[in-house]
Amino acid sequence: MVQTYVDFFTANNFPQPSEYLSDGEEYLVEVVENESLDVETRLKAAFEAGSLVAIRGFSRFQQLLRVTFAYEEAIEEYNRLCLSKEESLVSGRDEE
Repeated sequence: MVQTYVDFFTANNFPQPSEYLSDGEEYLVEVVENESLDVETRLKAAFEAGSLVAIRGFSRFQQLLRVTFAYEEAIEEYNRLCLSKEESLVSGRDEE
């Protein structure tokens, strides 16, 4: 499940999460509210955030815990992935 979310963030060019952010719903809301992003990305984030709210609304607490933990791990992994891409871009510039 974690890799699915990381792949989703990557495929949809989600912005790098802040270093200290690990809450999935908070990250998705930040993406939704980021007016510098294209509308399609923001809508996808809104859909995902709505899914979390729906799971909570249906009192599916075990599922909500699994999804919440998966989002937290995915955000941390996506942040590491973004940082490694930045580092490779910087090191590529340094070599030129």
